[in-house]
Amino acid sequence: MRLQARVTRVVDLRTFVRVEAQDGGCGRCHEAGGCRSDMLGDVFGPRCREYEVENPAGAVPGSRVLVEVPDGIPWRAAILAYGLPLFALLSGALAAAWGGASEPLVIVSSLGALVCSILLLRTPRIRAWLRSVRPRLVEILES
Repeated sequence: MRLQARVTRVVDLRTFVRVEAQDGGCGRCHEAGGCRSDMLGDVFGPRCREYEVENPAGAVPGSRVLVEVPDGIPWRAAILAYGLPLFALLSGALAAAWGGASEPLVIVSSLGALVCSILLLRTPRIRAWLRSVRPRLVEILES
């Protein structure tokens, strides 16, 4: 997946870009008569639109650039970030319930499994994978 972005800042060797509005749909999300299809995202607060990327092209702040996210990575990251904790929560509850535990113990078991899954996501191996699939700047469109 390729997205247009603008470089906002370069700090040491880290480059930050802000993703620009992309073509898609009618583009009238915020206008009167628009469908407000982005409303669900607004319910959860302002979305982060600034991302750290690799910058082999040497872009400087203010440059309009093309950023590439490896195919399938957003899907895999979503499954990892949301699917694993949900699976752990449900598995912990089901295991305790099938074992004949009382309701408070089922709750404690499910929350314990949830906490374990969150700790698992913070392990060095998972963090290394996330760093290895970081978006990268592939082309400077205009300086």
